[in-house]
Amino acid sequence: MTGHGPPLPVSWTCYAFLLHPEAMNGERRLLTVEEVRRLIGKDRLGRDAAYALARQHGVRLGKRLLVPSRVVEALLEGRLEELEKAPGPPPRGR
Repeated sequence: MTGHGPPLPVSWTCYAFLLHPEAMNGERRLLTVEEVRRLIGKDRLGRDAAYALARQHGVRLGKRLLVPSRVVEALLEGRLEELEKAPGPPPRGR
C-alpha cells in the first residue's frame, strides 16, 4: 500500500486488532474502563469500582488499562467468582 507509511510494528498491529470494533464477530475483545461503565450502567458501576475491576481482571497495554469482554460478561452473568478461582499467570507490574 502506498501513501500509508511504513507498516506498524507487530506489537501495534496486535494492539489494533484487539481494539478494532470488527474483531471477533463484531465484538471488541478489550474495553476501556469507561466503555465497561457504559455497558453496565454508570449508575450501577462507579468509577472507582470499575478501575478496581480493571486492575484485578484487566490488562495494561502501555498506559491504557483494558478489560476483556469475557470479564464483563462474567460480571453481568454473576460468574465473576469463577474468574477469580480460575488458574492463571501471576500478576505482573504494579
